[in-house]
Amino acid sequence: MRALTPPVAGTRQRGLSLVELMVGITVGLFIVAAASMMATNQLNDNRRLMLETNVQQELRSAMDVIAQDVRRAGYWAGAPSGVWSPDNPSVATNPNDAIDSSEGATTLEFDYRIDSSRTAAGFRLHEHAVQMLIGDRWQSVTDPQTVLIDTLTMQVDEHEVPLSAYCLNACAAGSCPALKVRTVAVNLAGQAAHDGNVRRELNSTIRLPNDKVTGSCP
Repeated sequence: MRALTPPVAGTRQRGLSLVELMVGITVGLFIVAAASMMATNQLNDNRRLMLETNVQQELRSAMDVIAQDVRRAGYWAGAPSGVWSPDNPSVATNPNDAIDSSEGATTLEFDYRIDSSRTAAGFRLHEHAVQMLIGDRWQSVTDPQTVLIDTLTMQVDEHEVPLSAYCLNACAAGSCPALKVRTVAVNLAGQAAHDGNVRRELNSTIRLPNDKVTGSCP
């Protein structure tokens, strides 16, 4: 019977031992977990950036619509007849100079005229949306499925500029002409409909080009 030959000293072992295999799997799991975490963070960052962009665009579009329409407040075709001059001693009153708003108001209403037709206009906050008065109906400007508007304030401020120095004859106190320069301070804020942590706010001051003139020269 042939005797077994003992293994030669220094012979290399082929393959992996169980310990080496488990160490390799563990290292691989760490690498996969780190890569998964990085991918998840990247997806979350992209999602948040997209939501922030949508909210910002929605607020900016609403603010542009508000500014564009509010600048029409008080417009009327007879504006030249509302300015005193030697040829026009009887100053006409602007029929559309009223603009209704109180401090912290969430509703702003005003009028303007195109040709001879009166147009009622305005904005308000209703059910987390900015709404615009078109004709006799309120229509949403923002989409509540994209952004939830929770703040809309429109504060009207007046700065009076006396015009008595332009009168040829002295005028009585209280009847002297004056120019009321009006501005509307708008604060608009909202959050993403699907993530309350994504929130943006805009502020704008709108100068009304159709000034309000009171009083007249004698």
